[in-house]
Amino acid sequence: MTVYVVVDLFQGVVDEVKTFLTRESAEKAEQEWLKEQGITNEIAREGHAQNGTELIVHECEVMP
Repeated sequence: MTVYVVVDLFQGVVDEVKTFLTRESAEKAEQEWLKEQGITNEIAREGHAQNGTELIVHECEVMP
């Protein structure tokens, strides 16, 4: 089974981790986060990431 893990980093520290069952749900959470952060393009996103604030989406397999 595949899940999508969303990791929210703030100033380089893990702030929140969420798991979603669908890619669409994870992408929706990512878009909401971008809006909350005021990030409207890739350059702004990279600037935030250089300061340690970013959202990462990982596709993972659930292990027994």
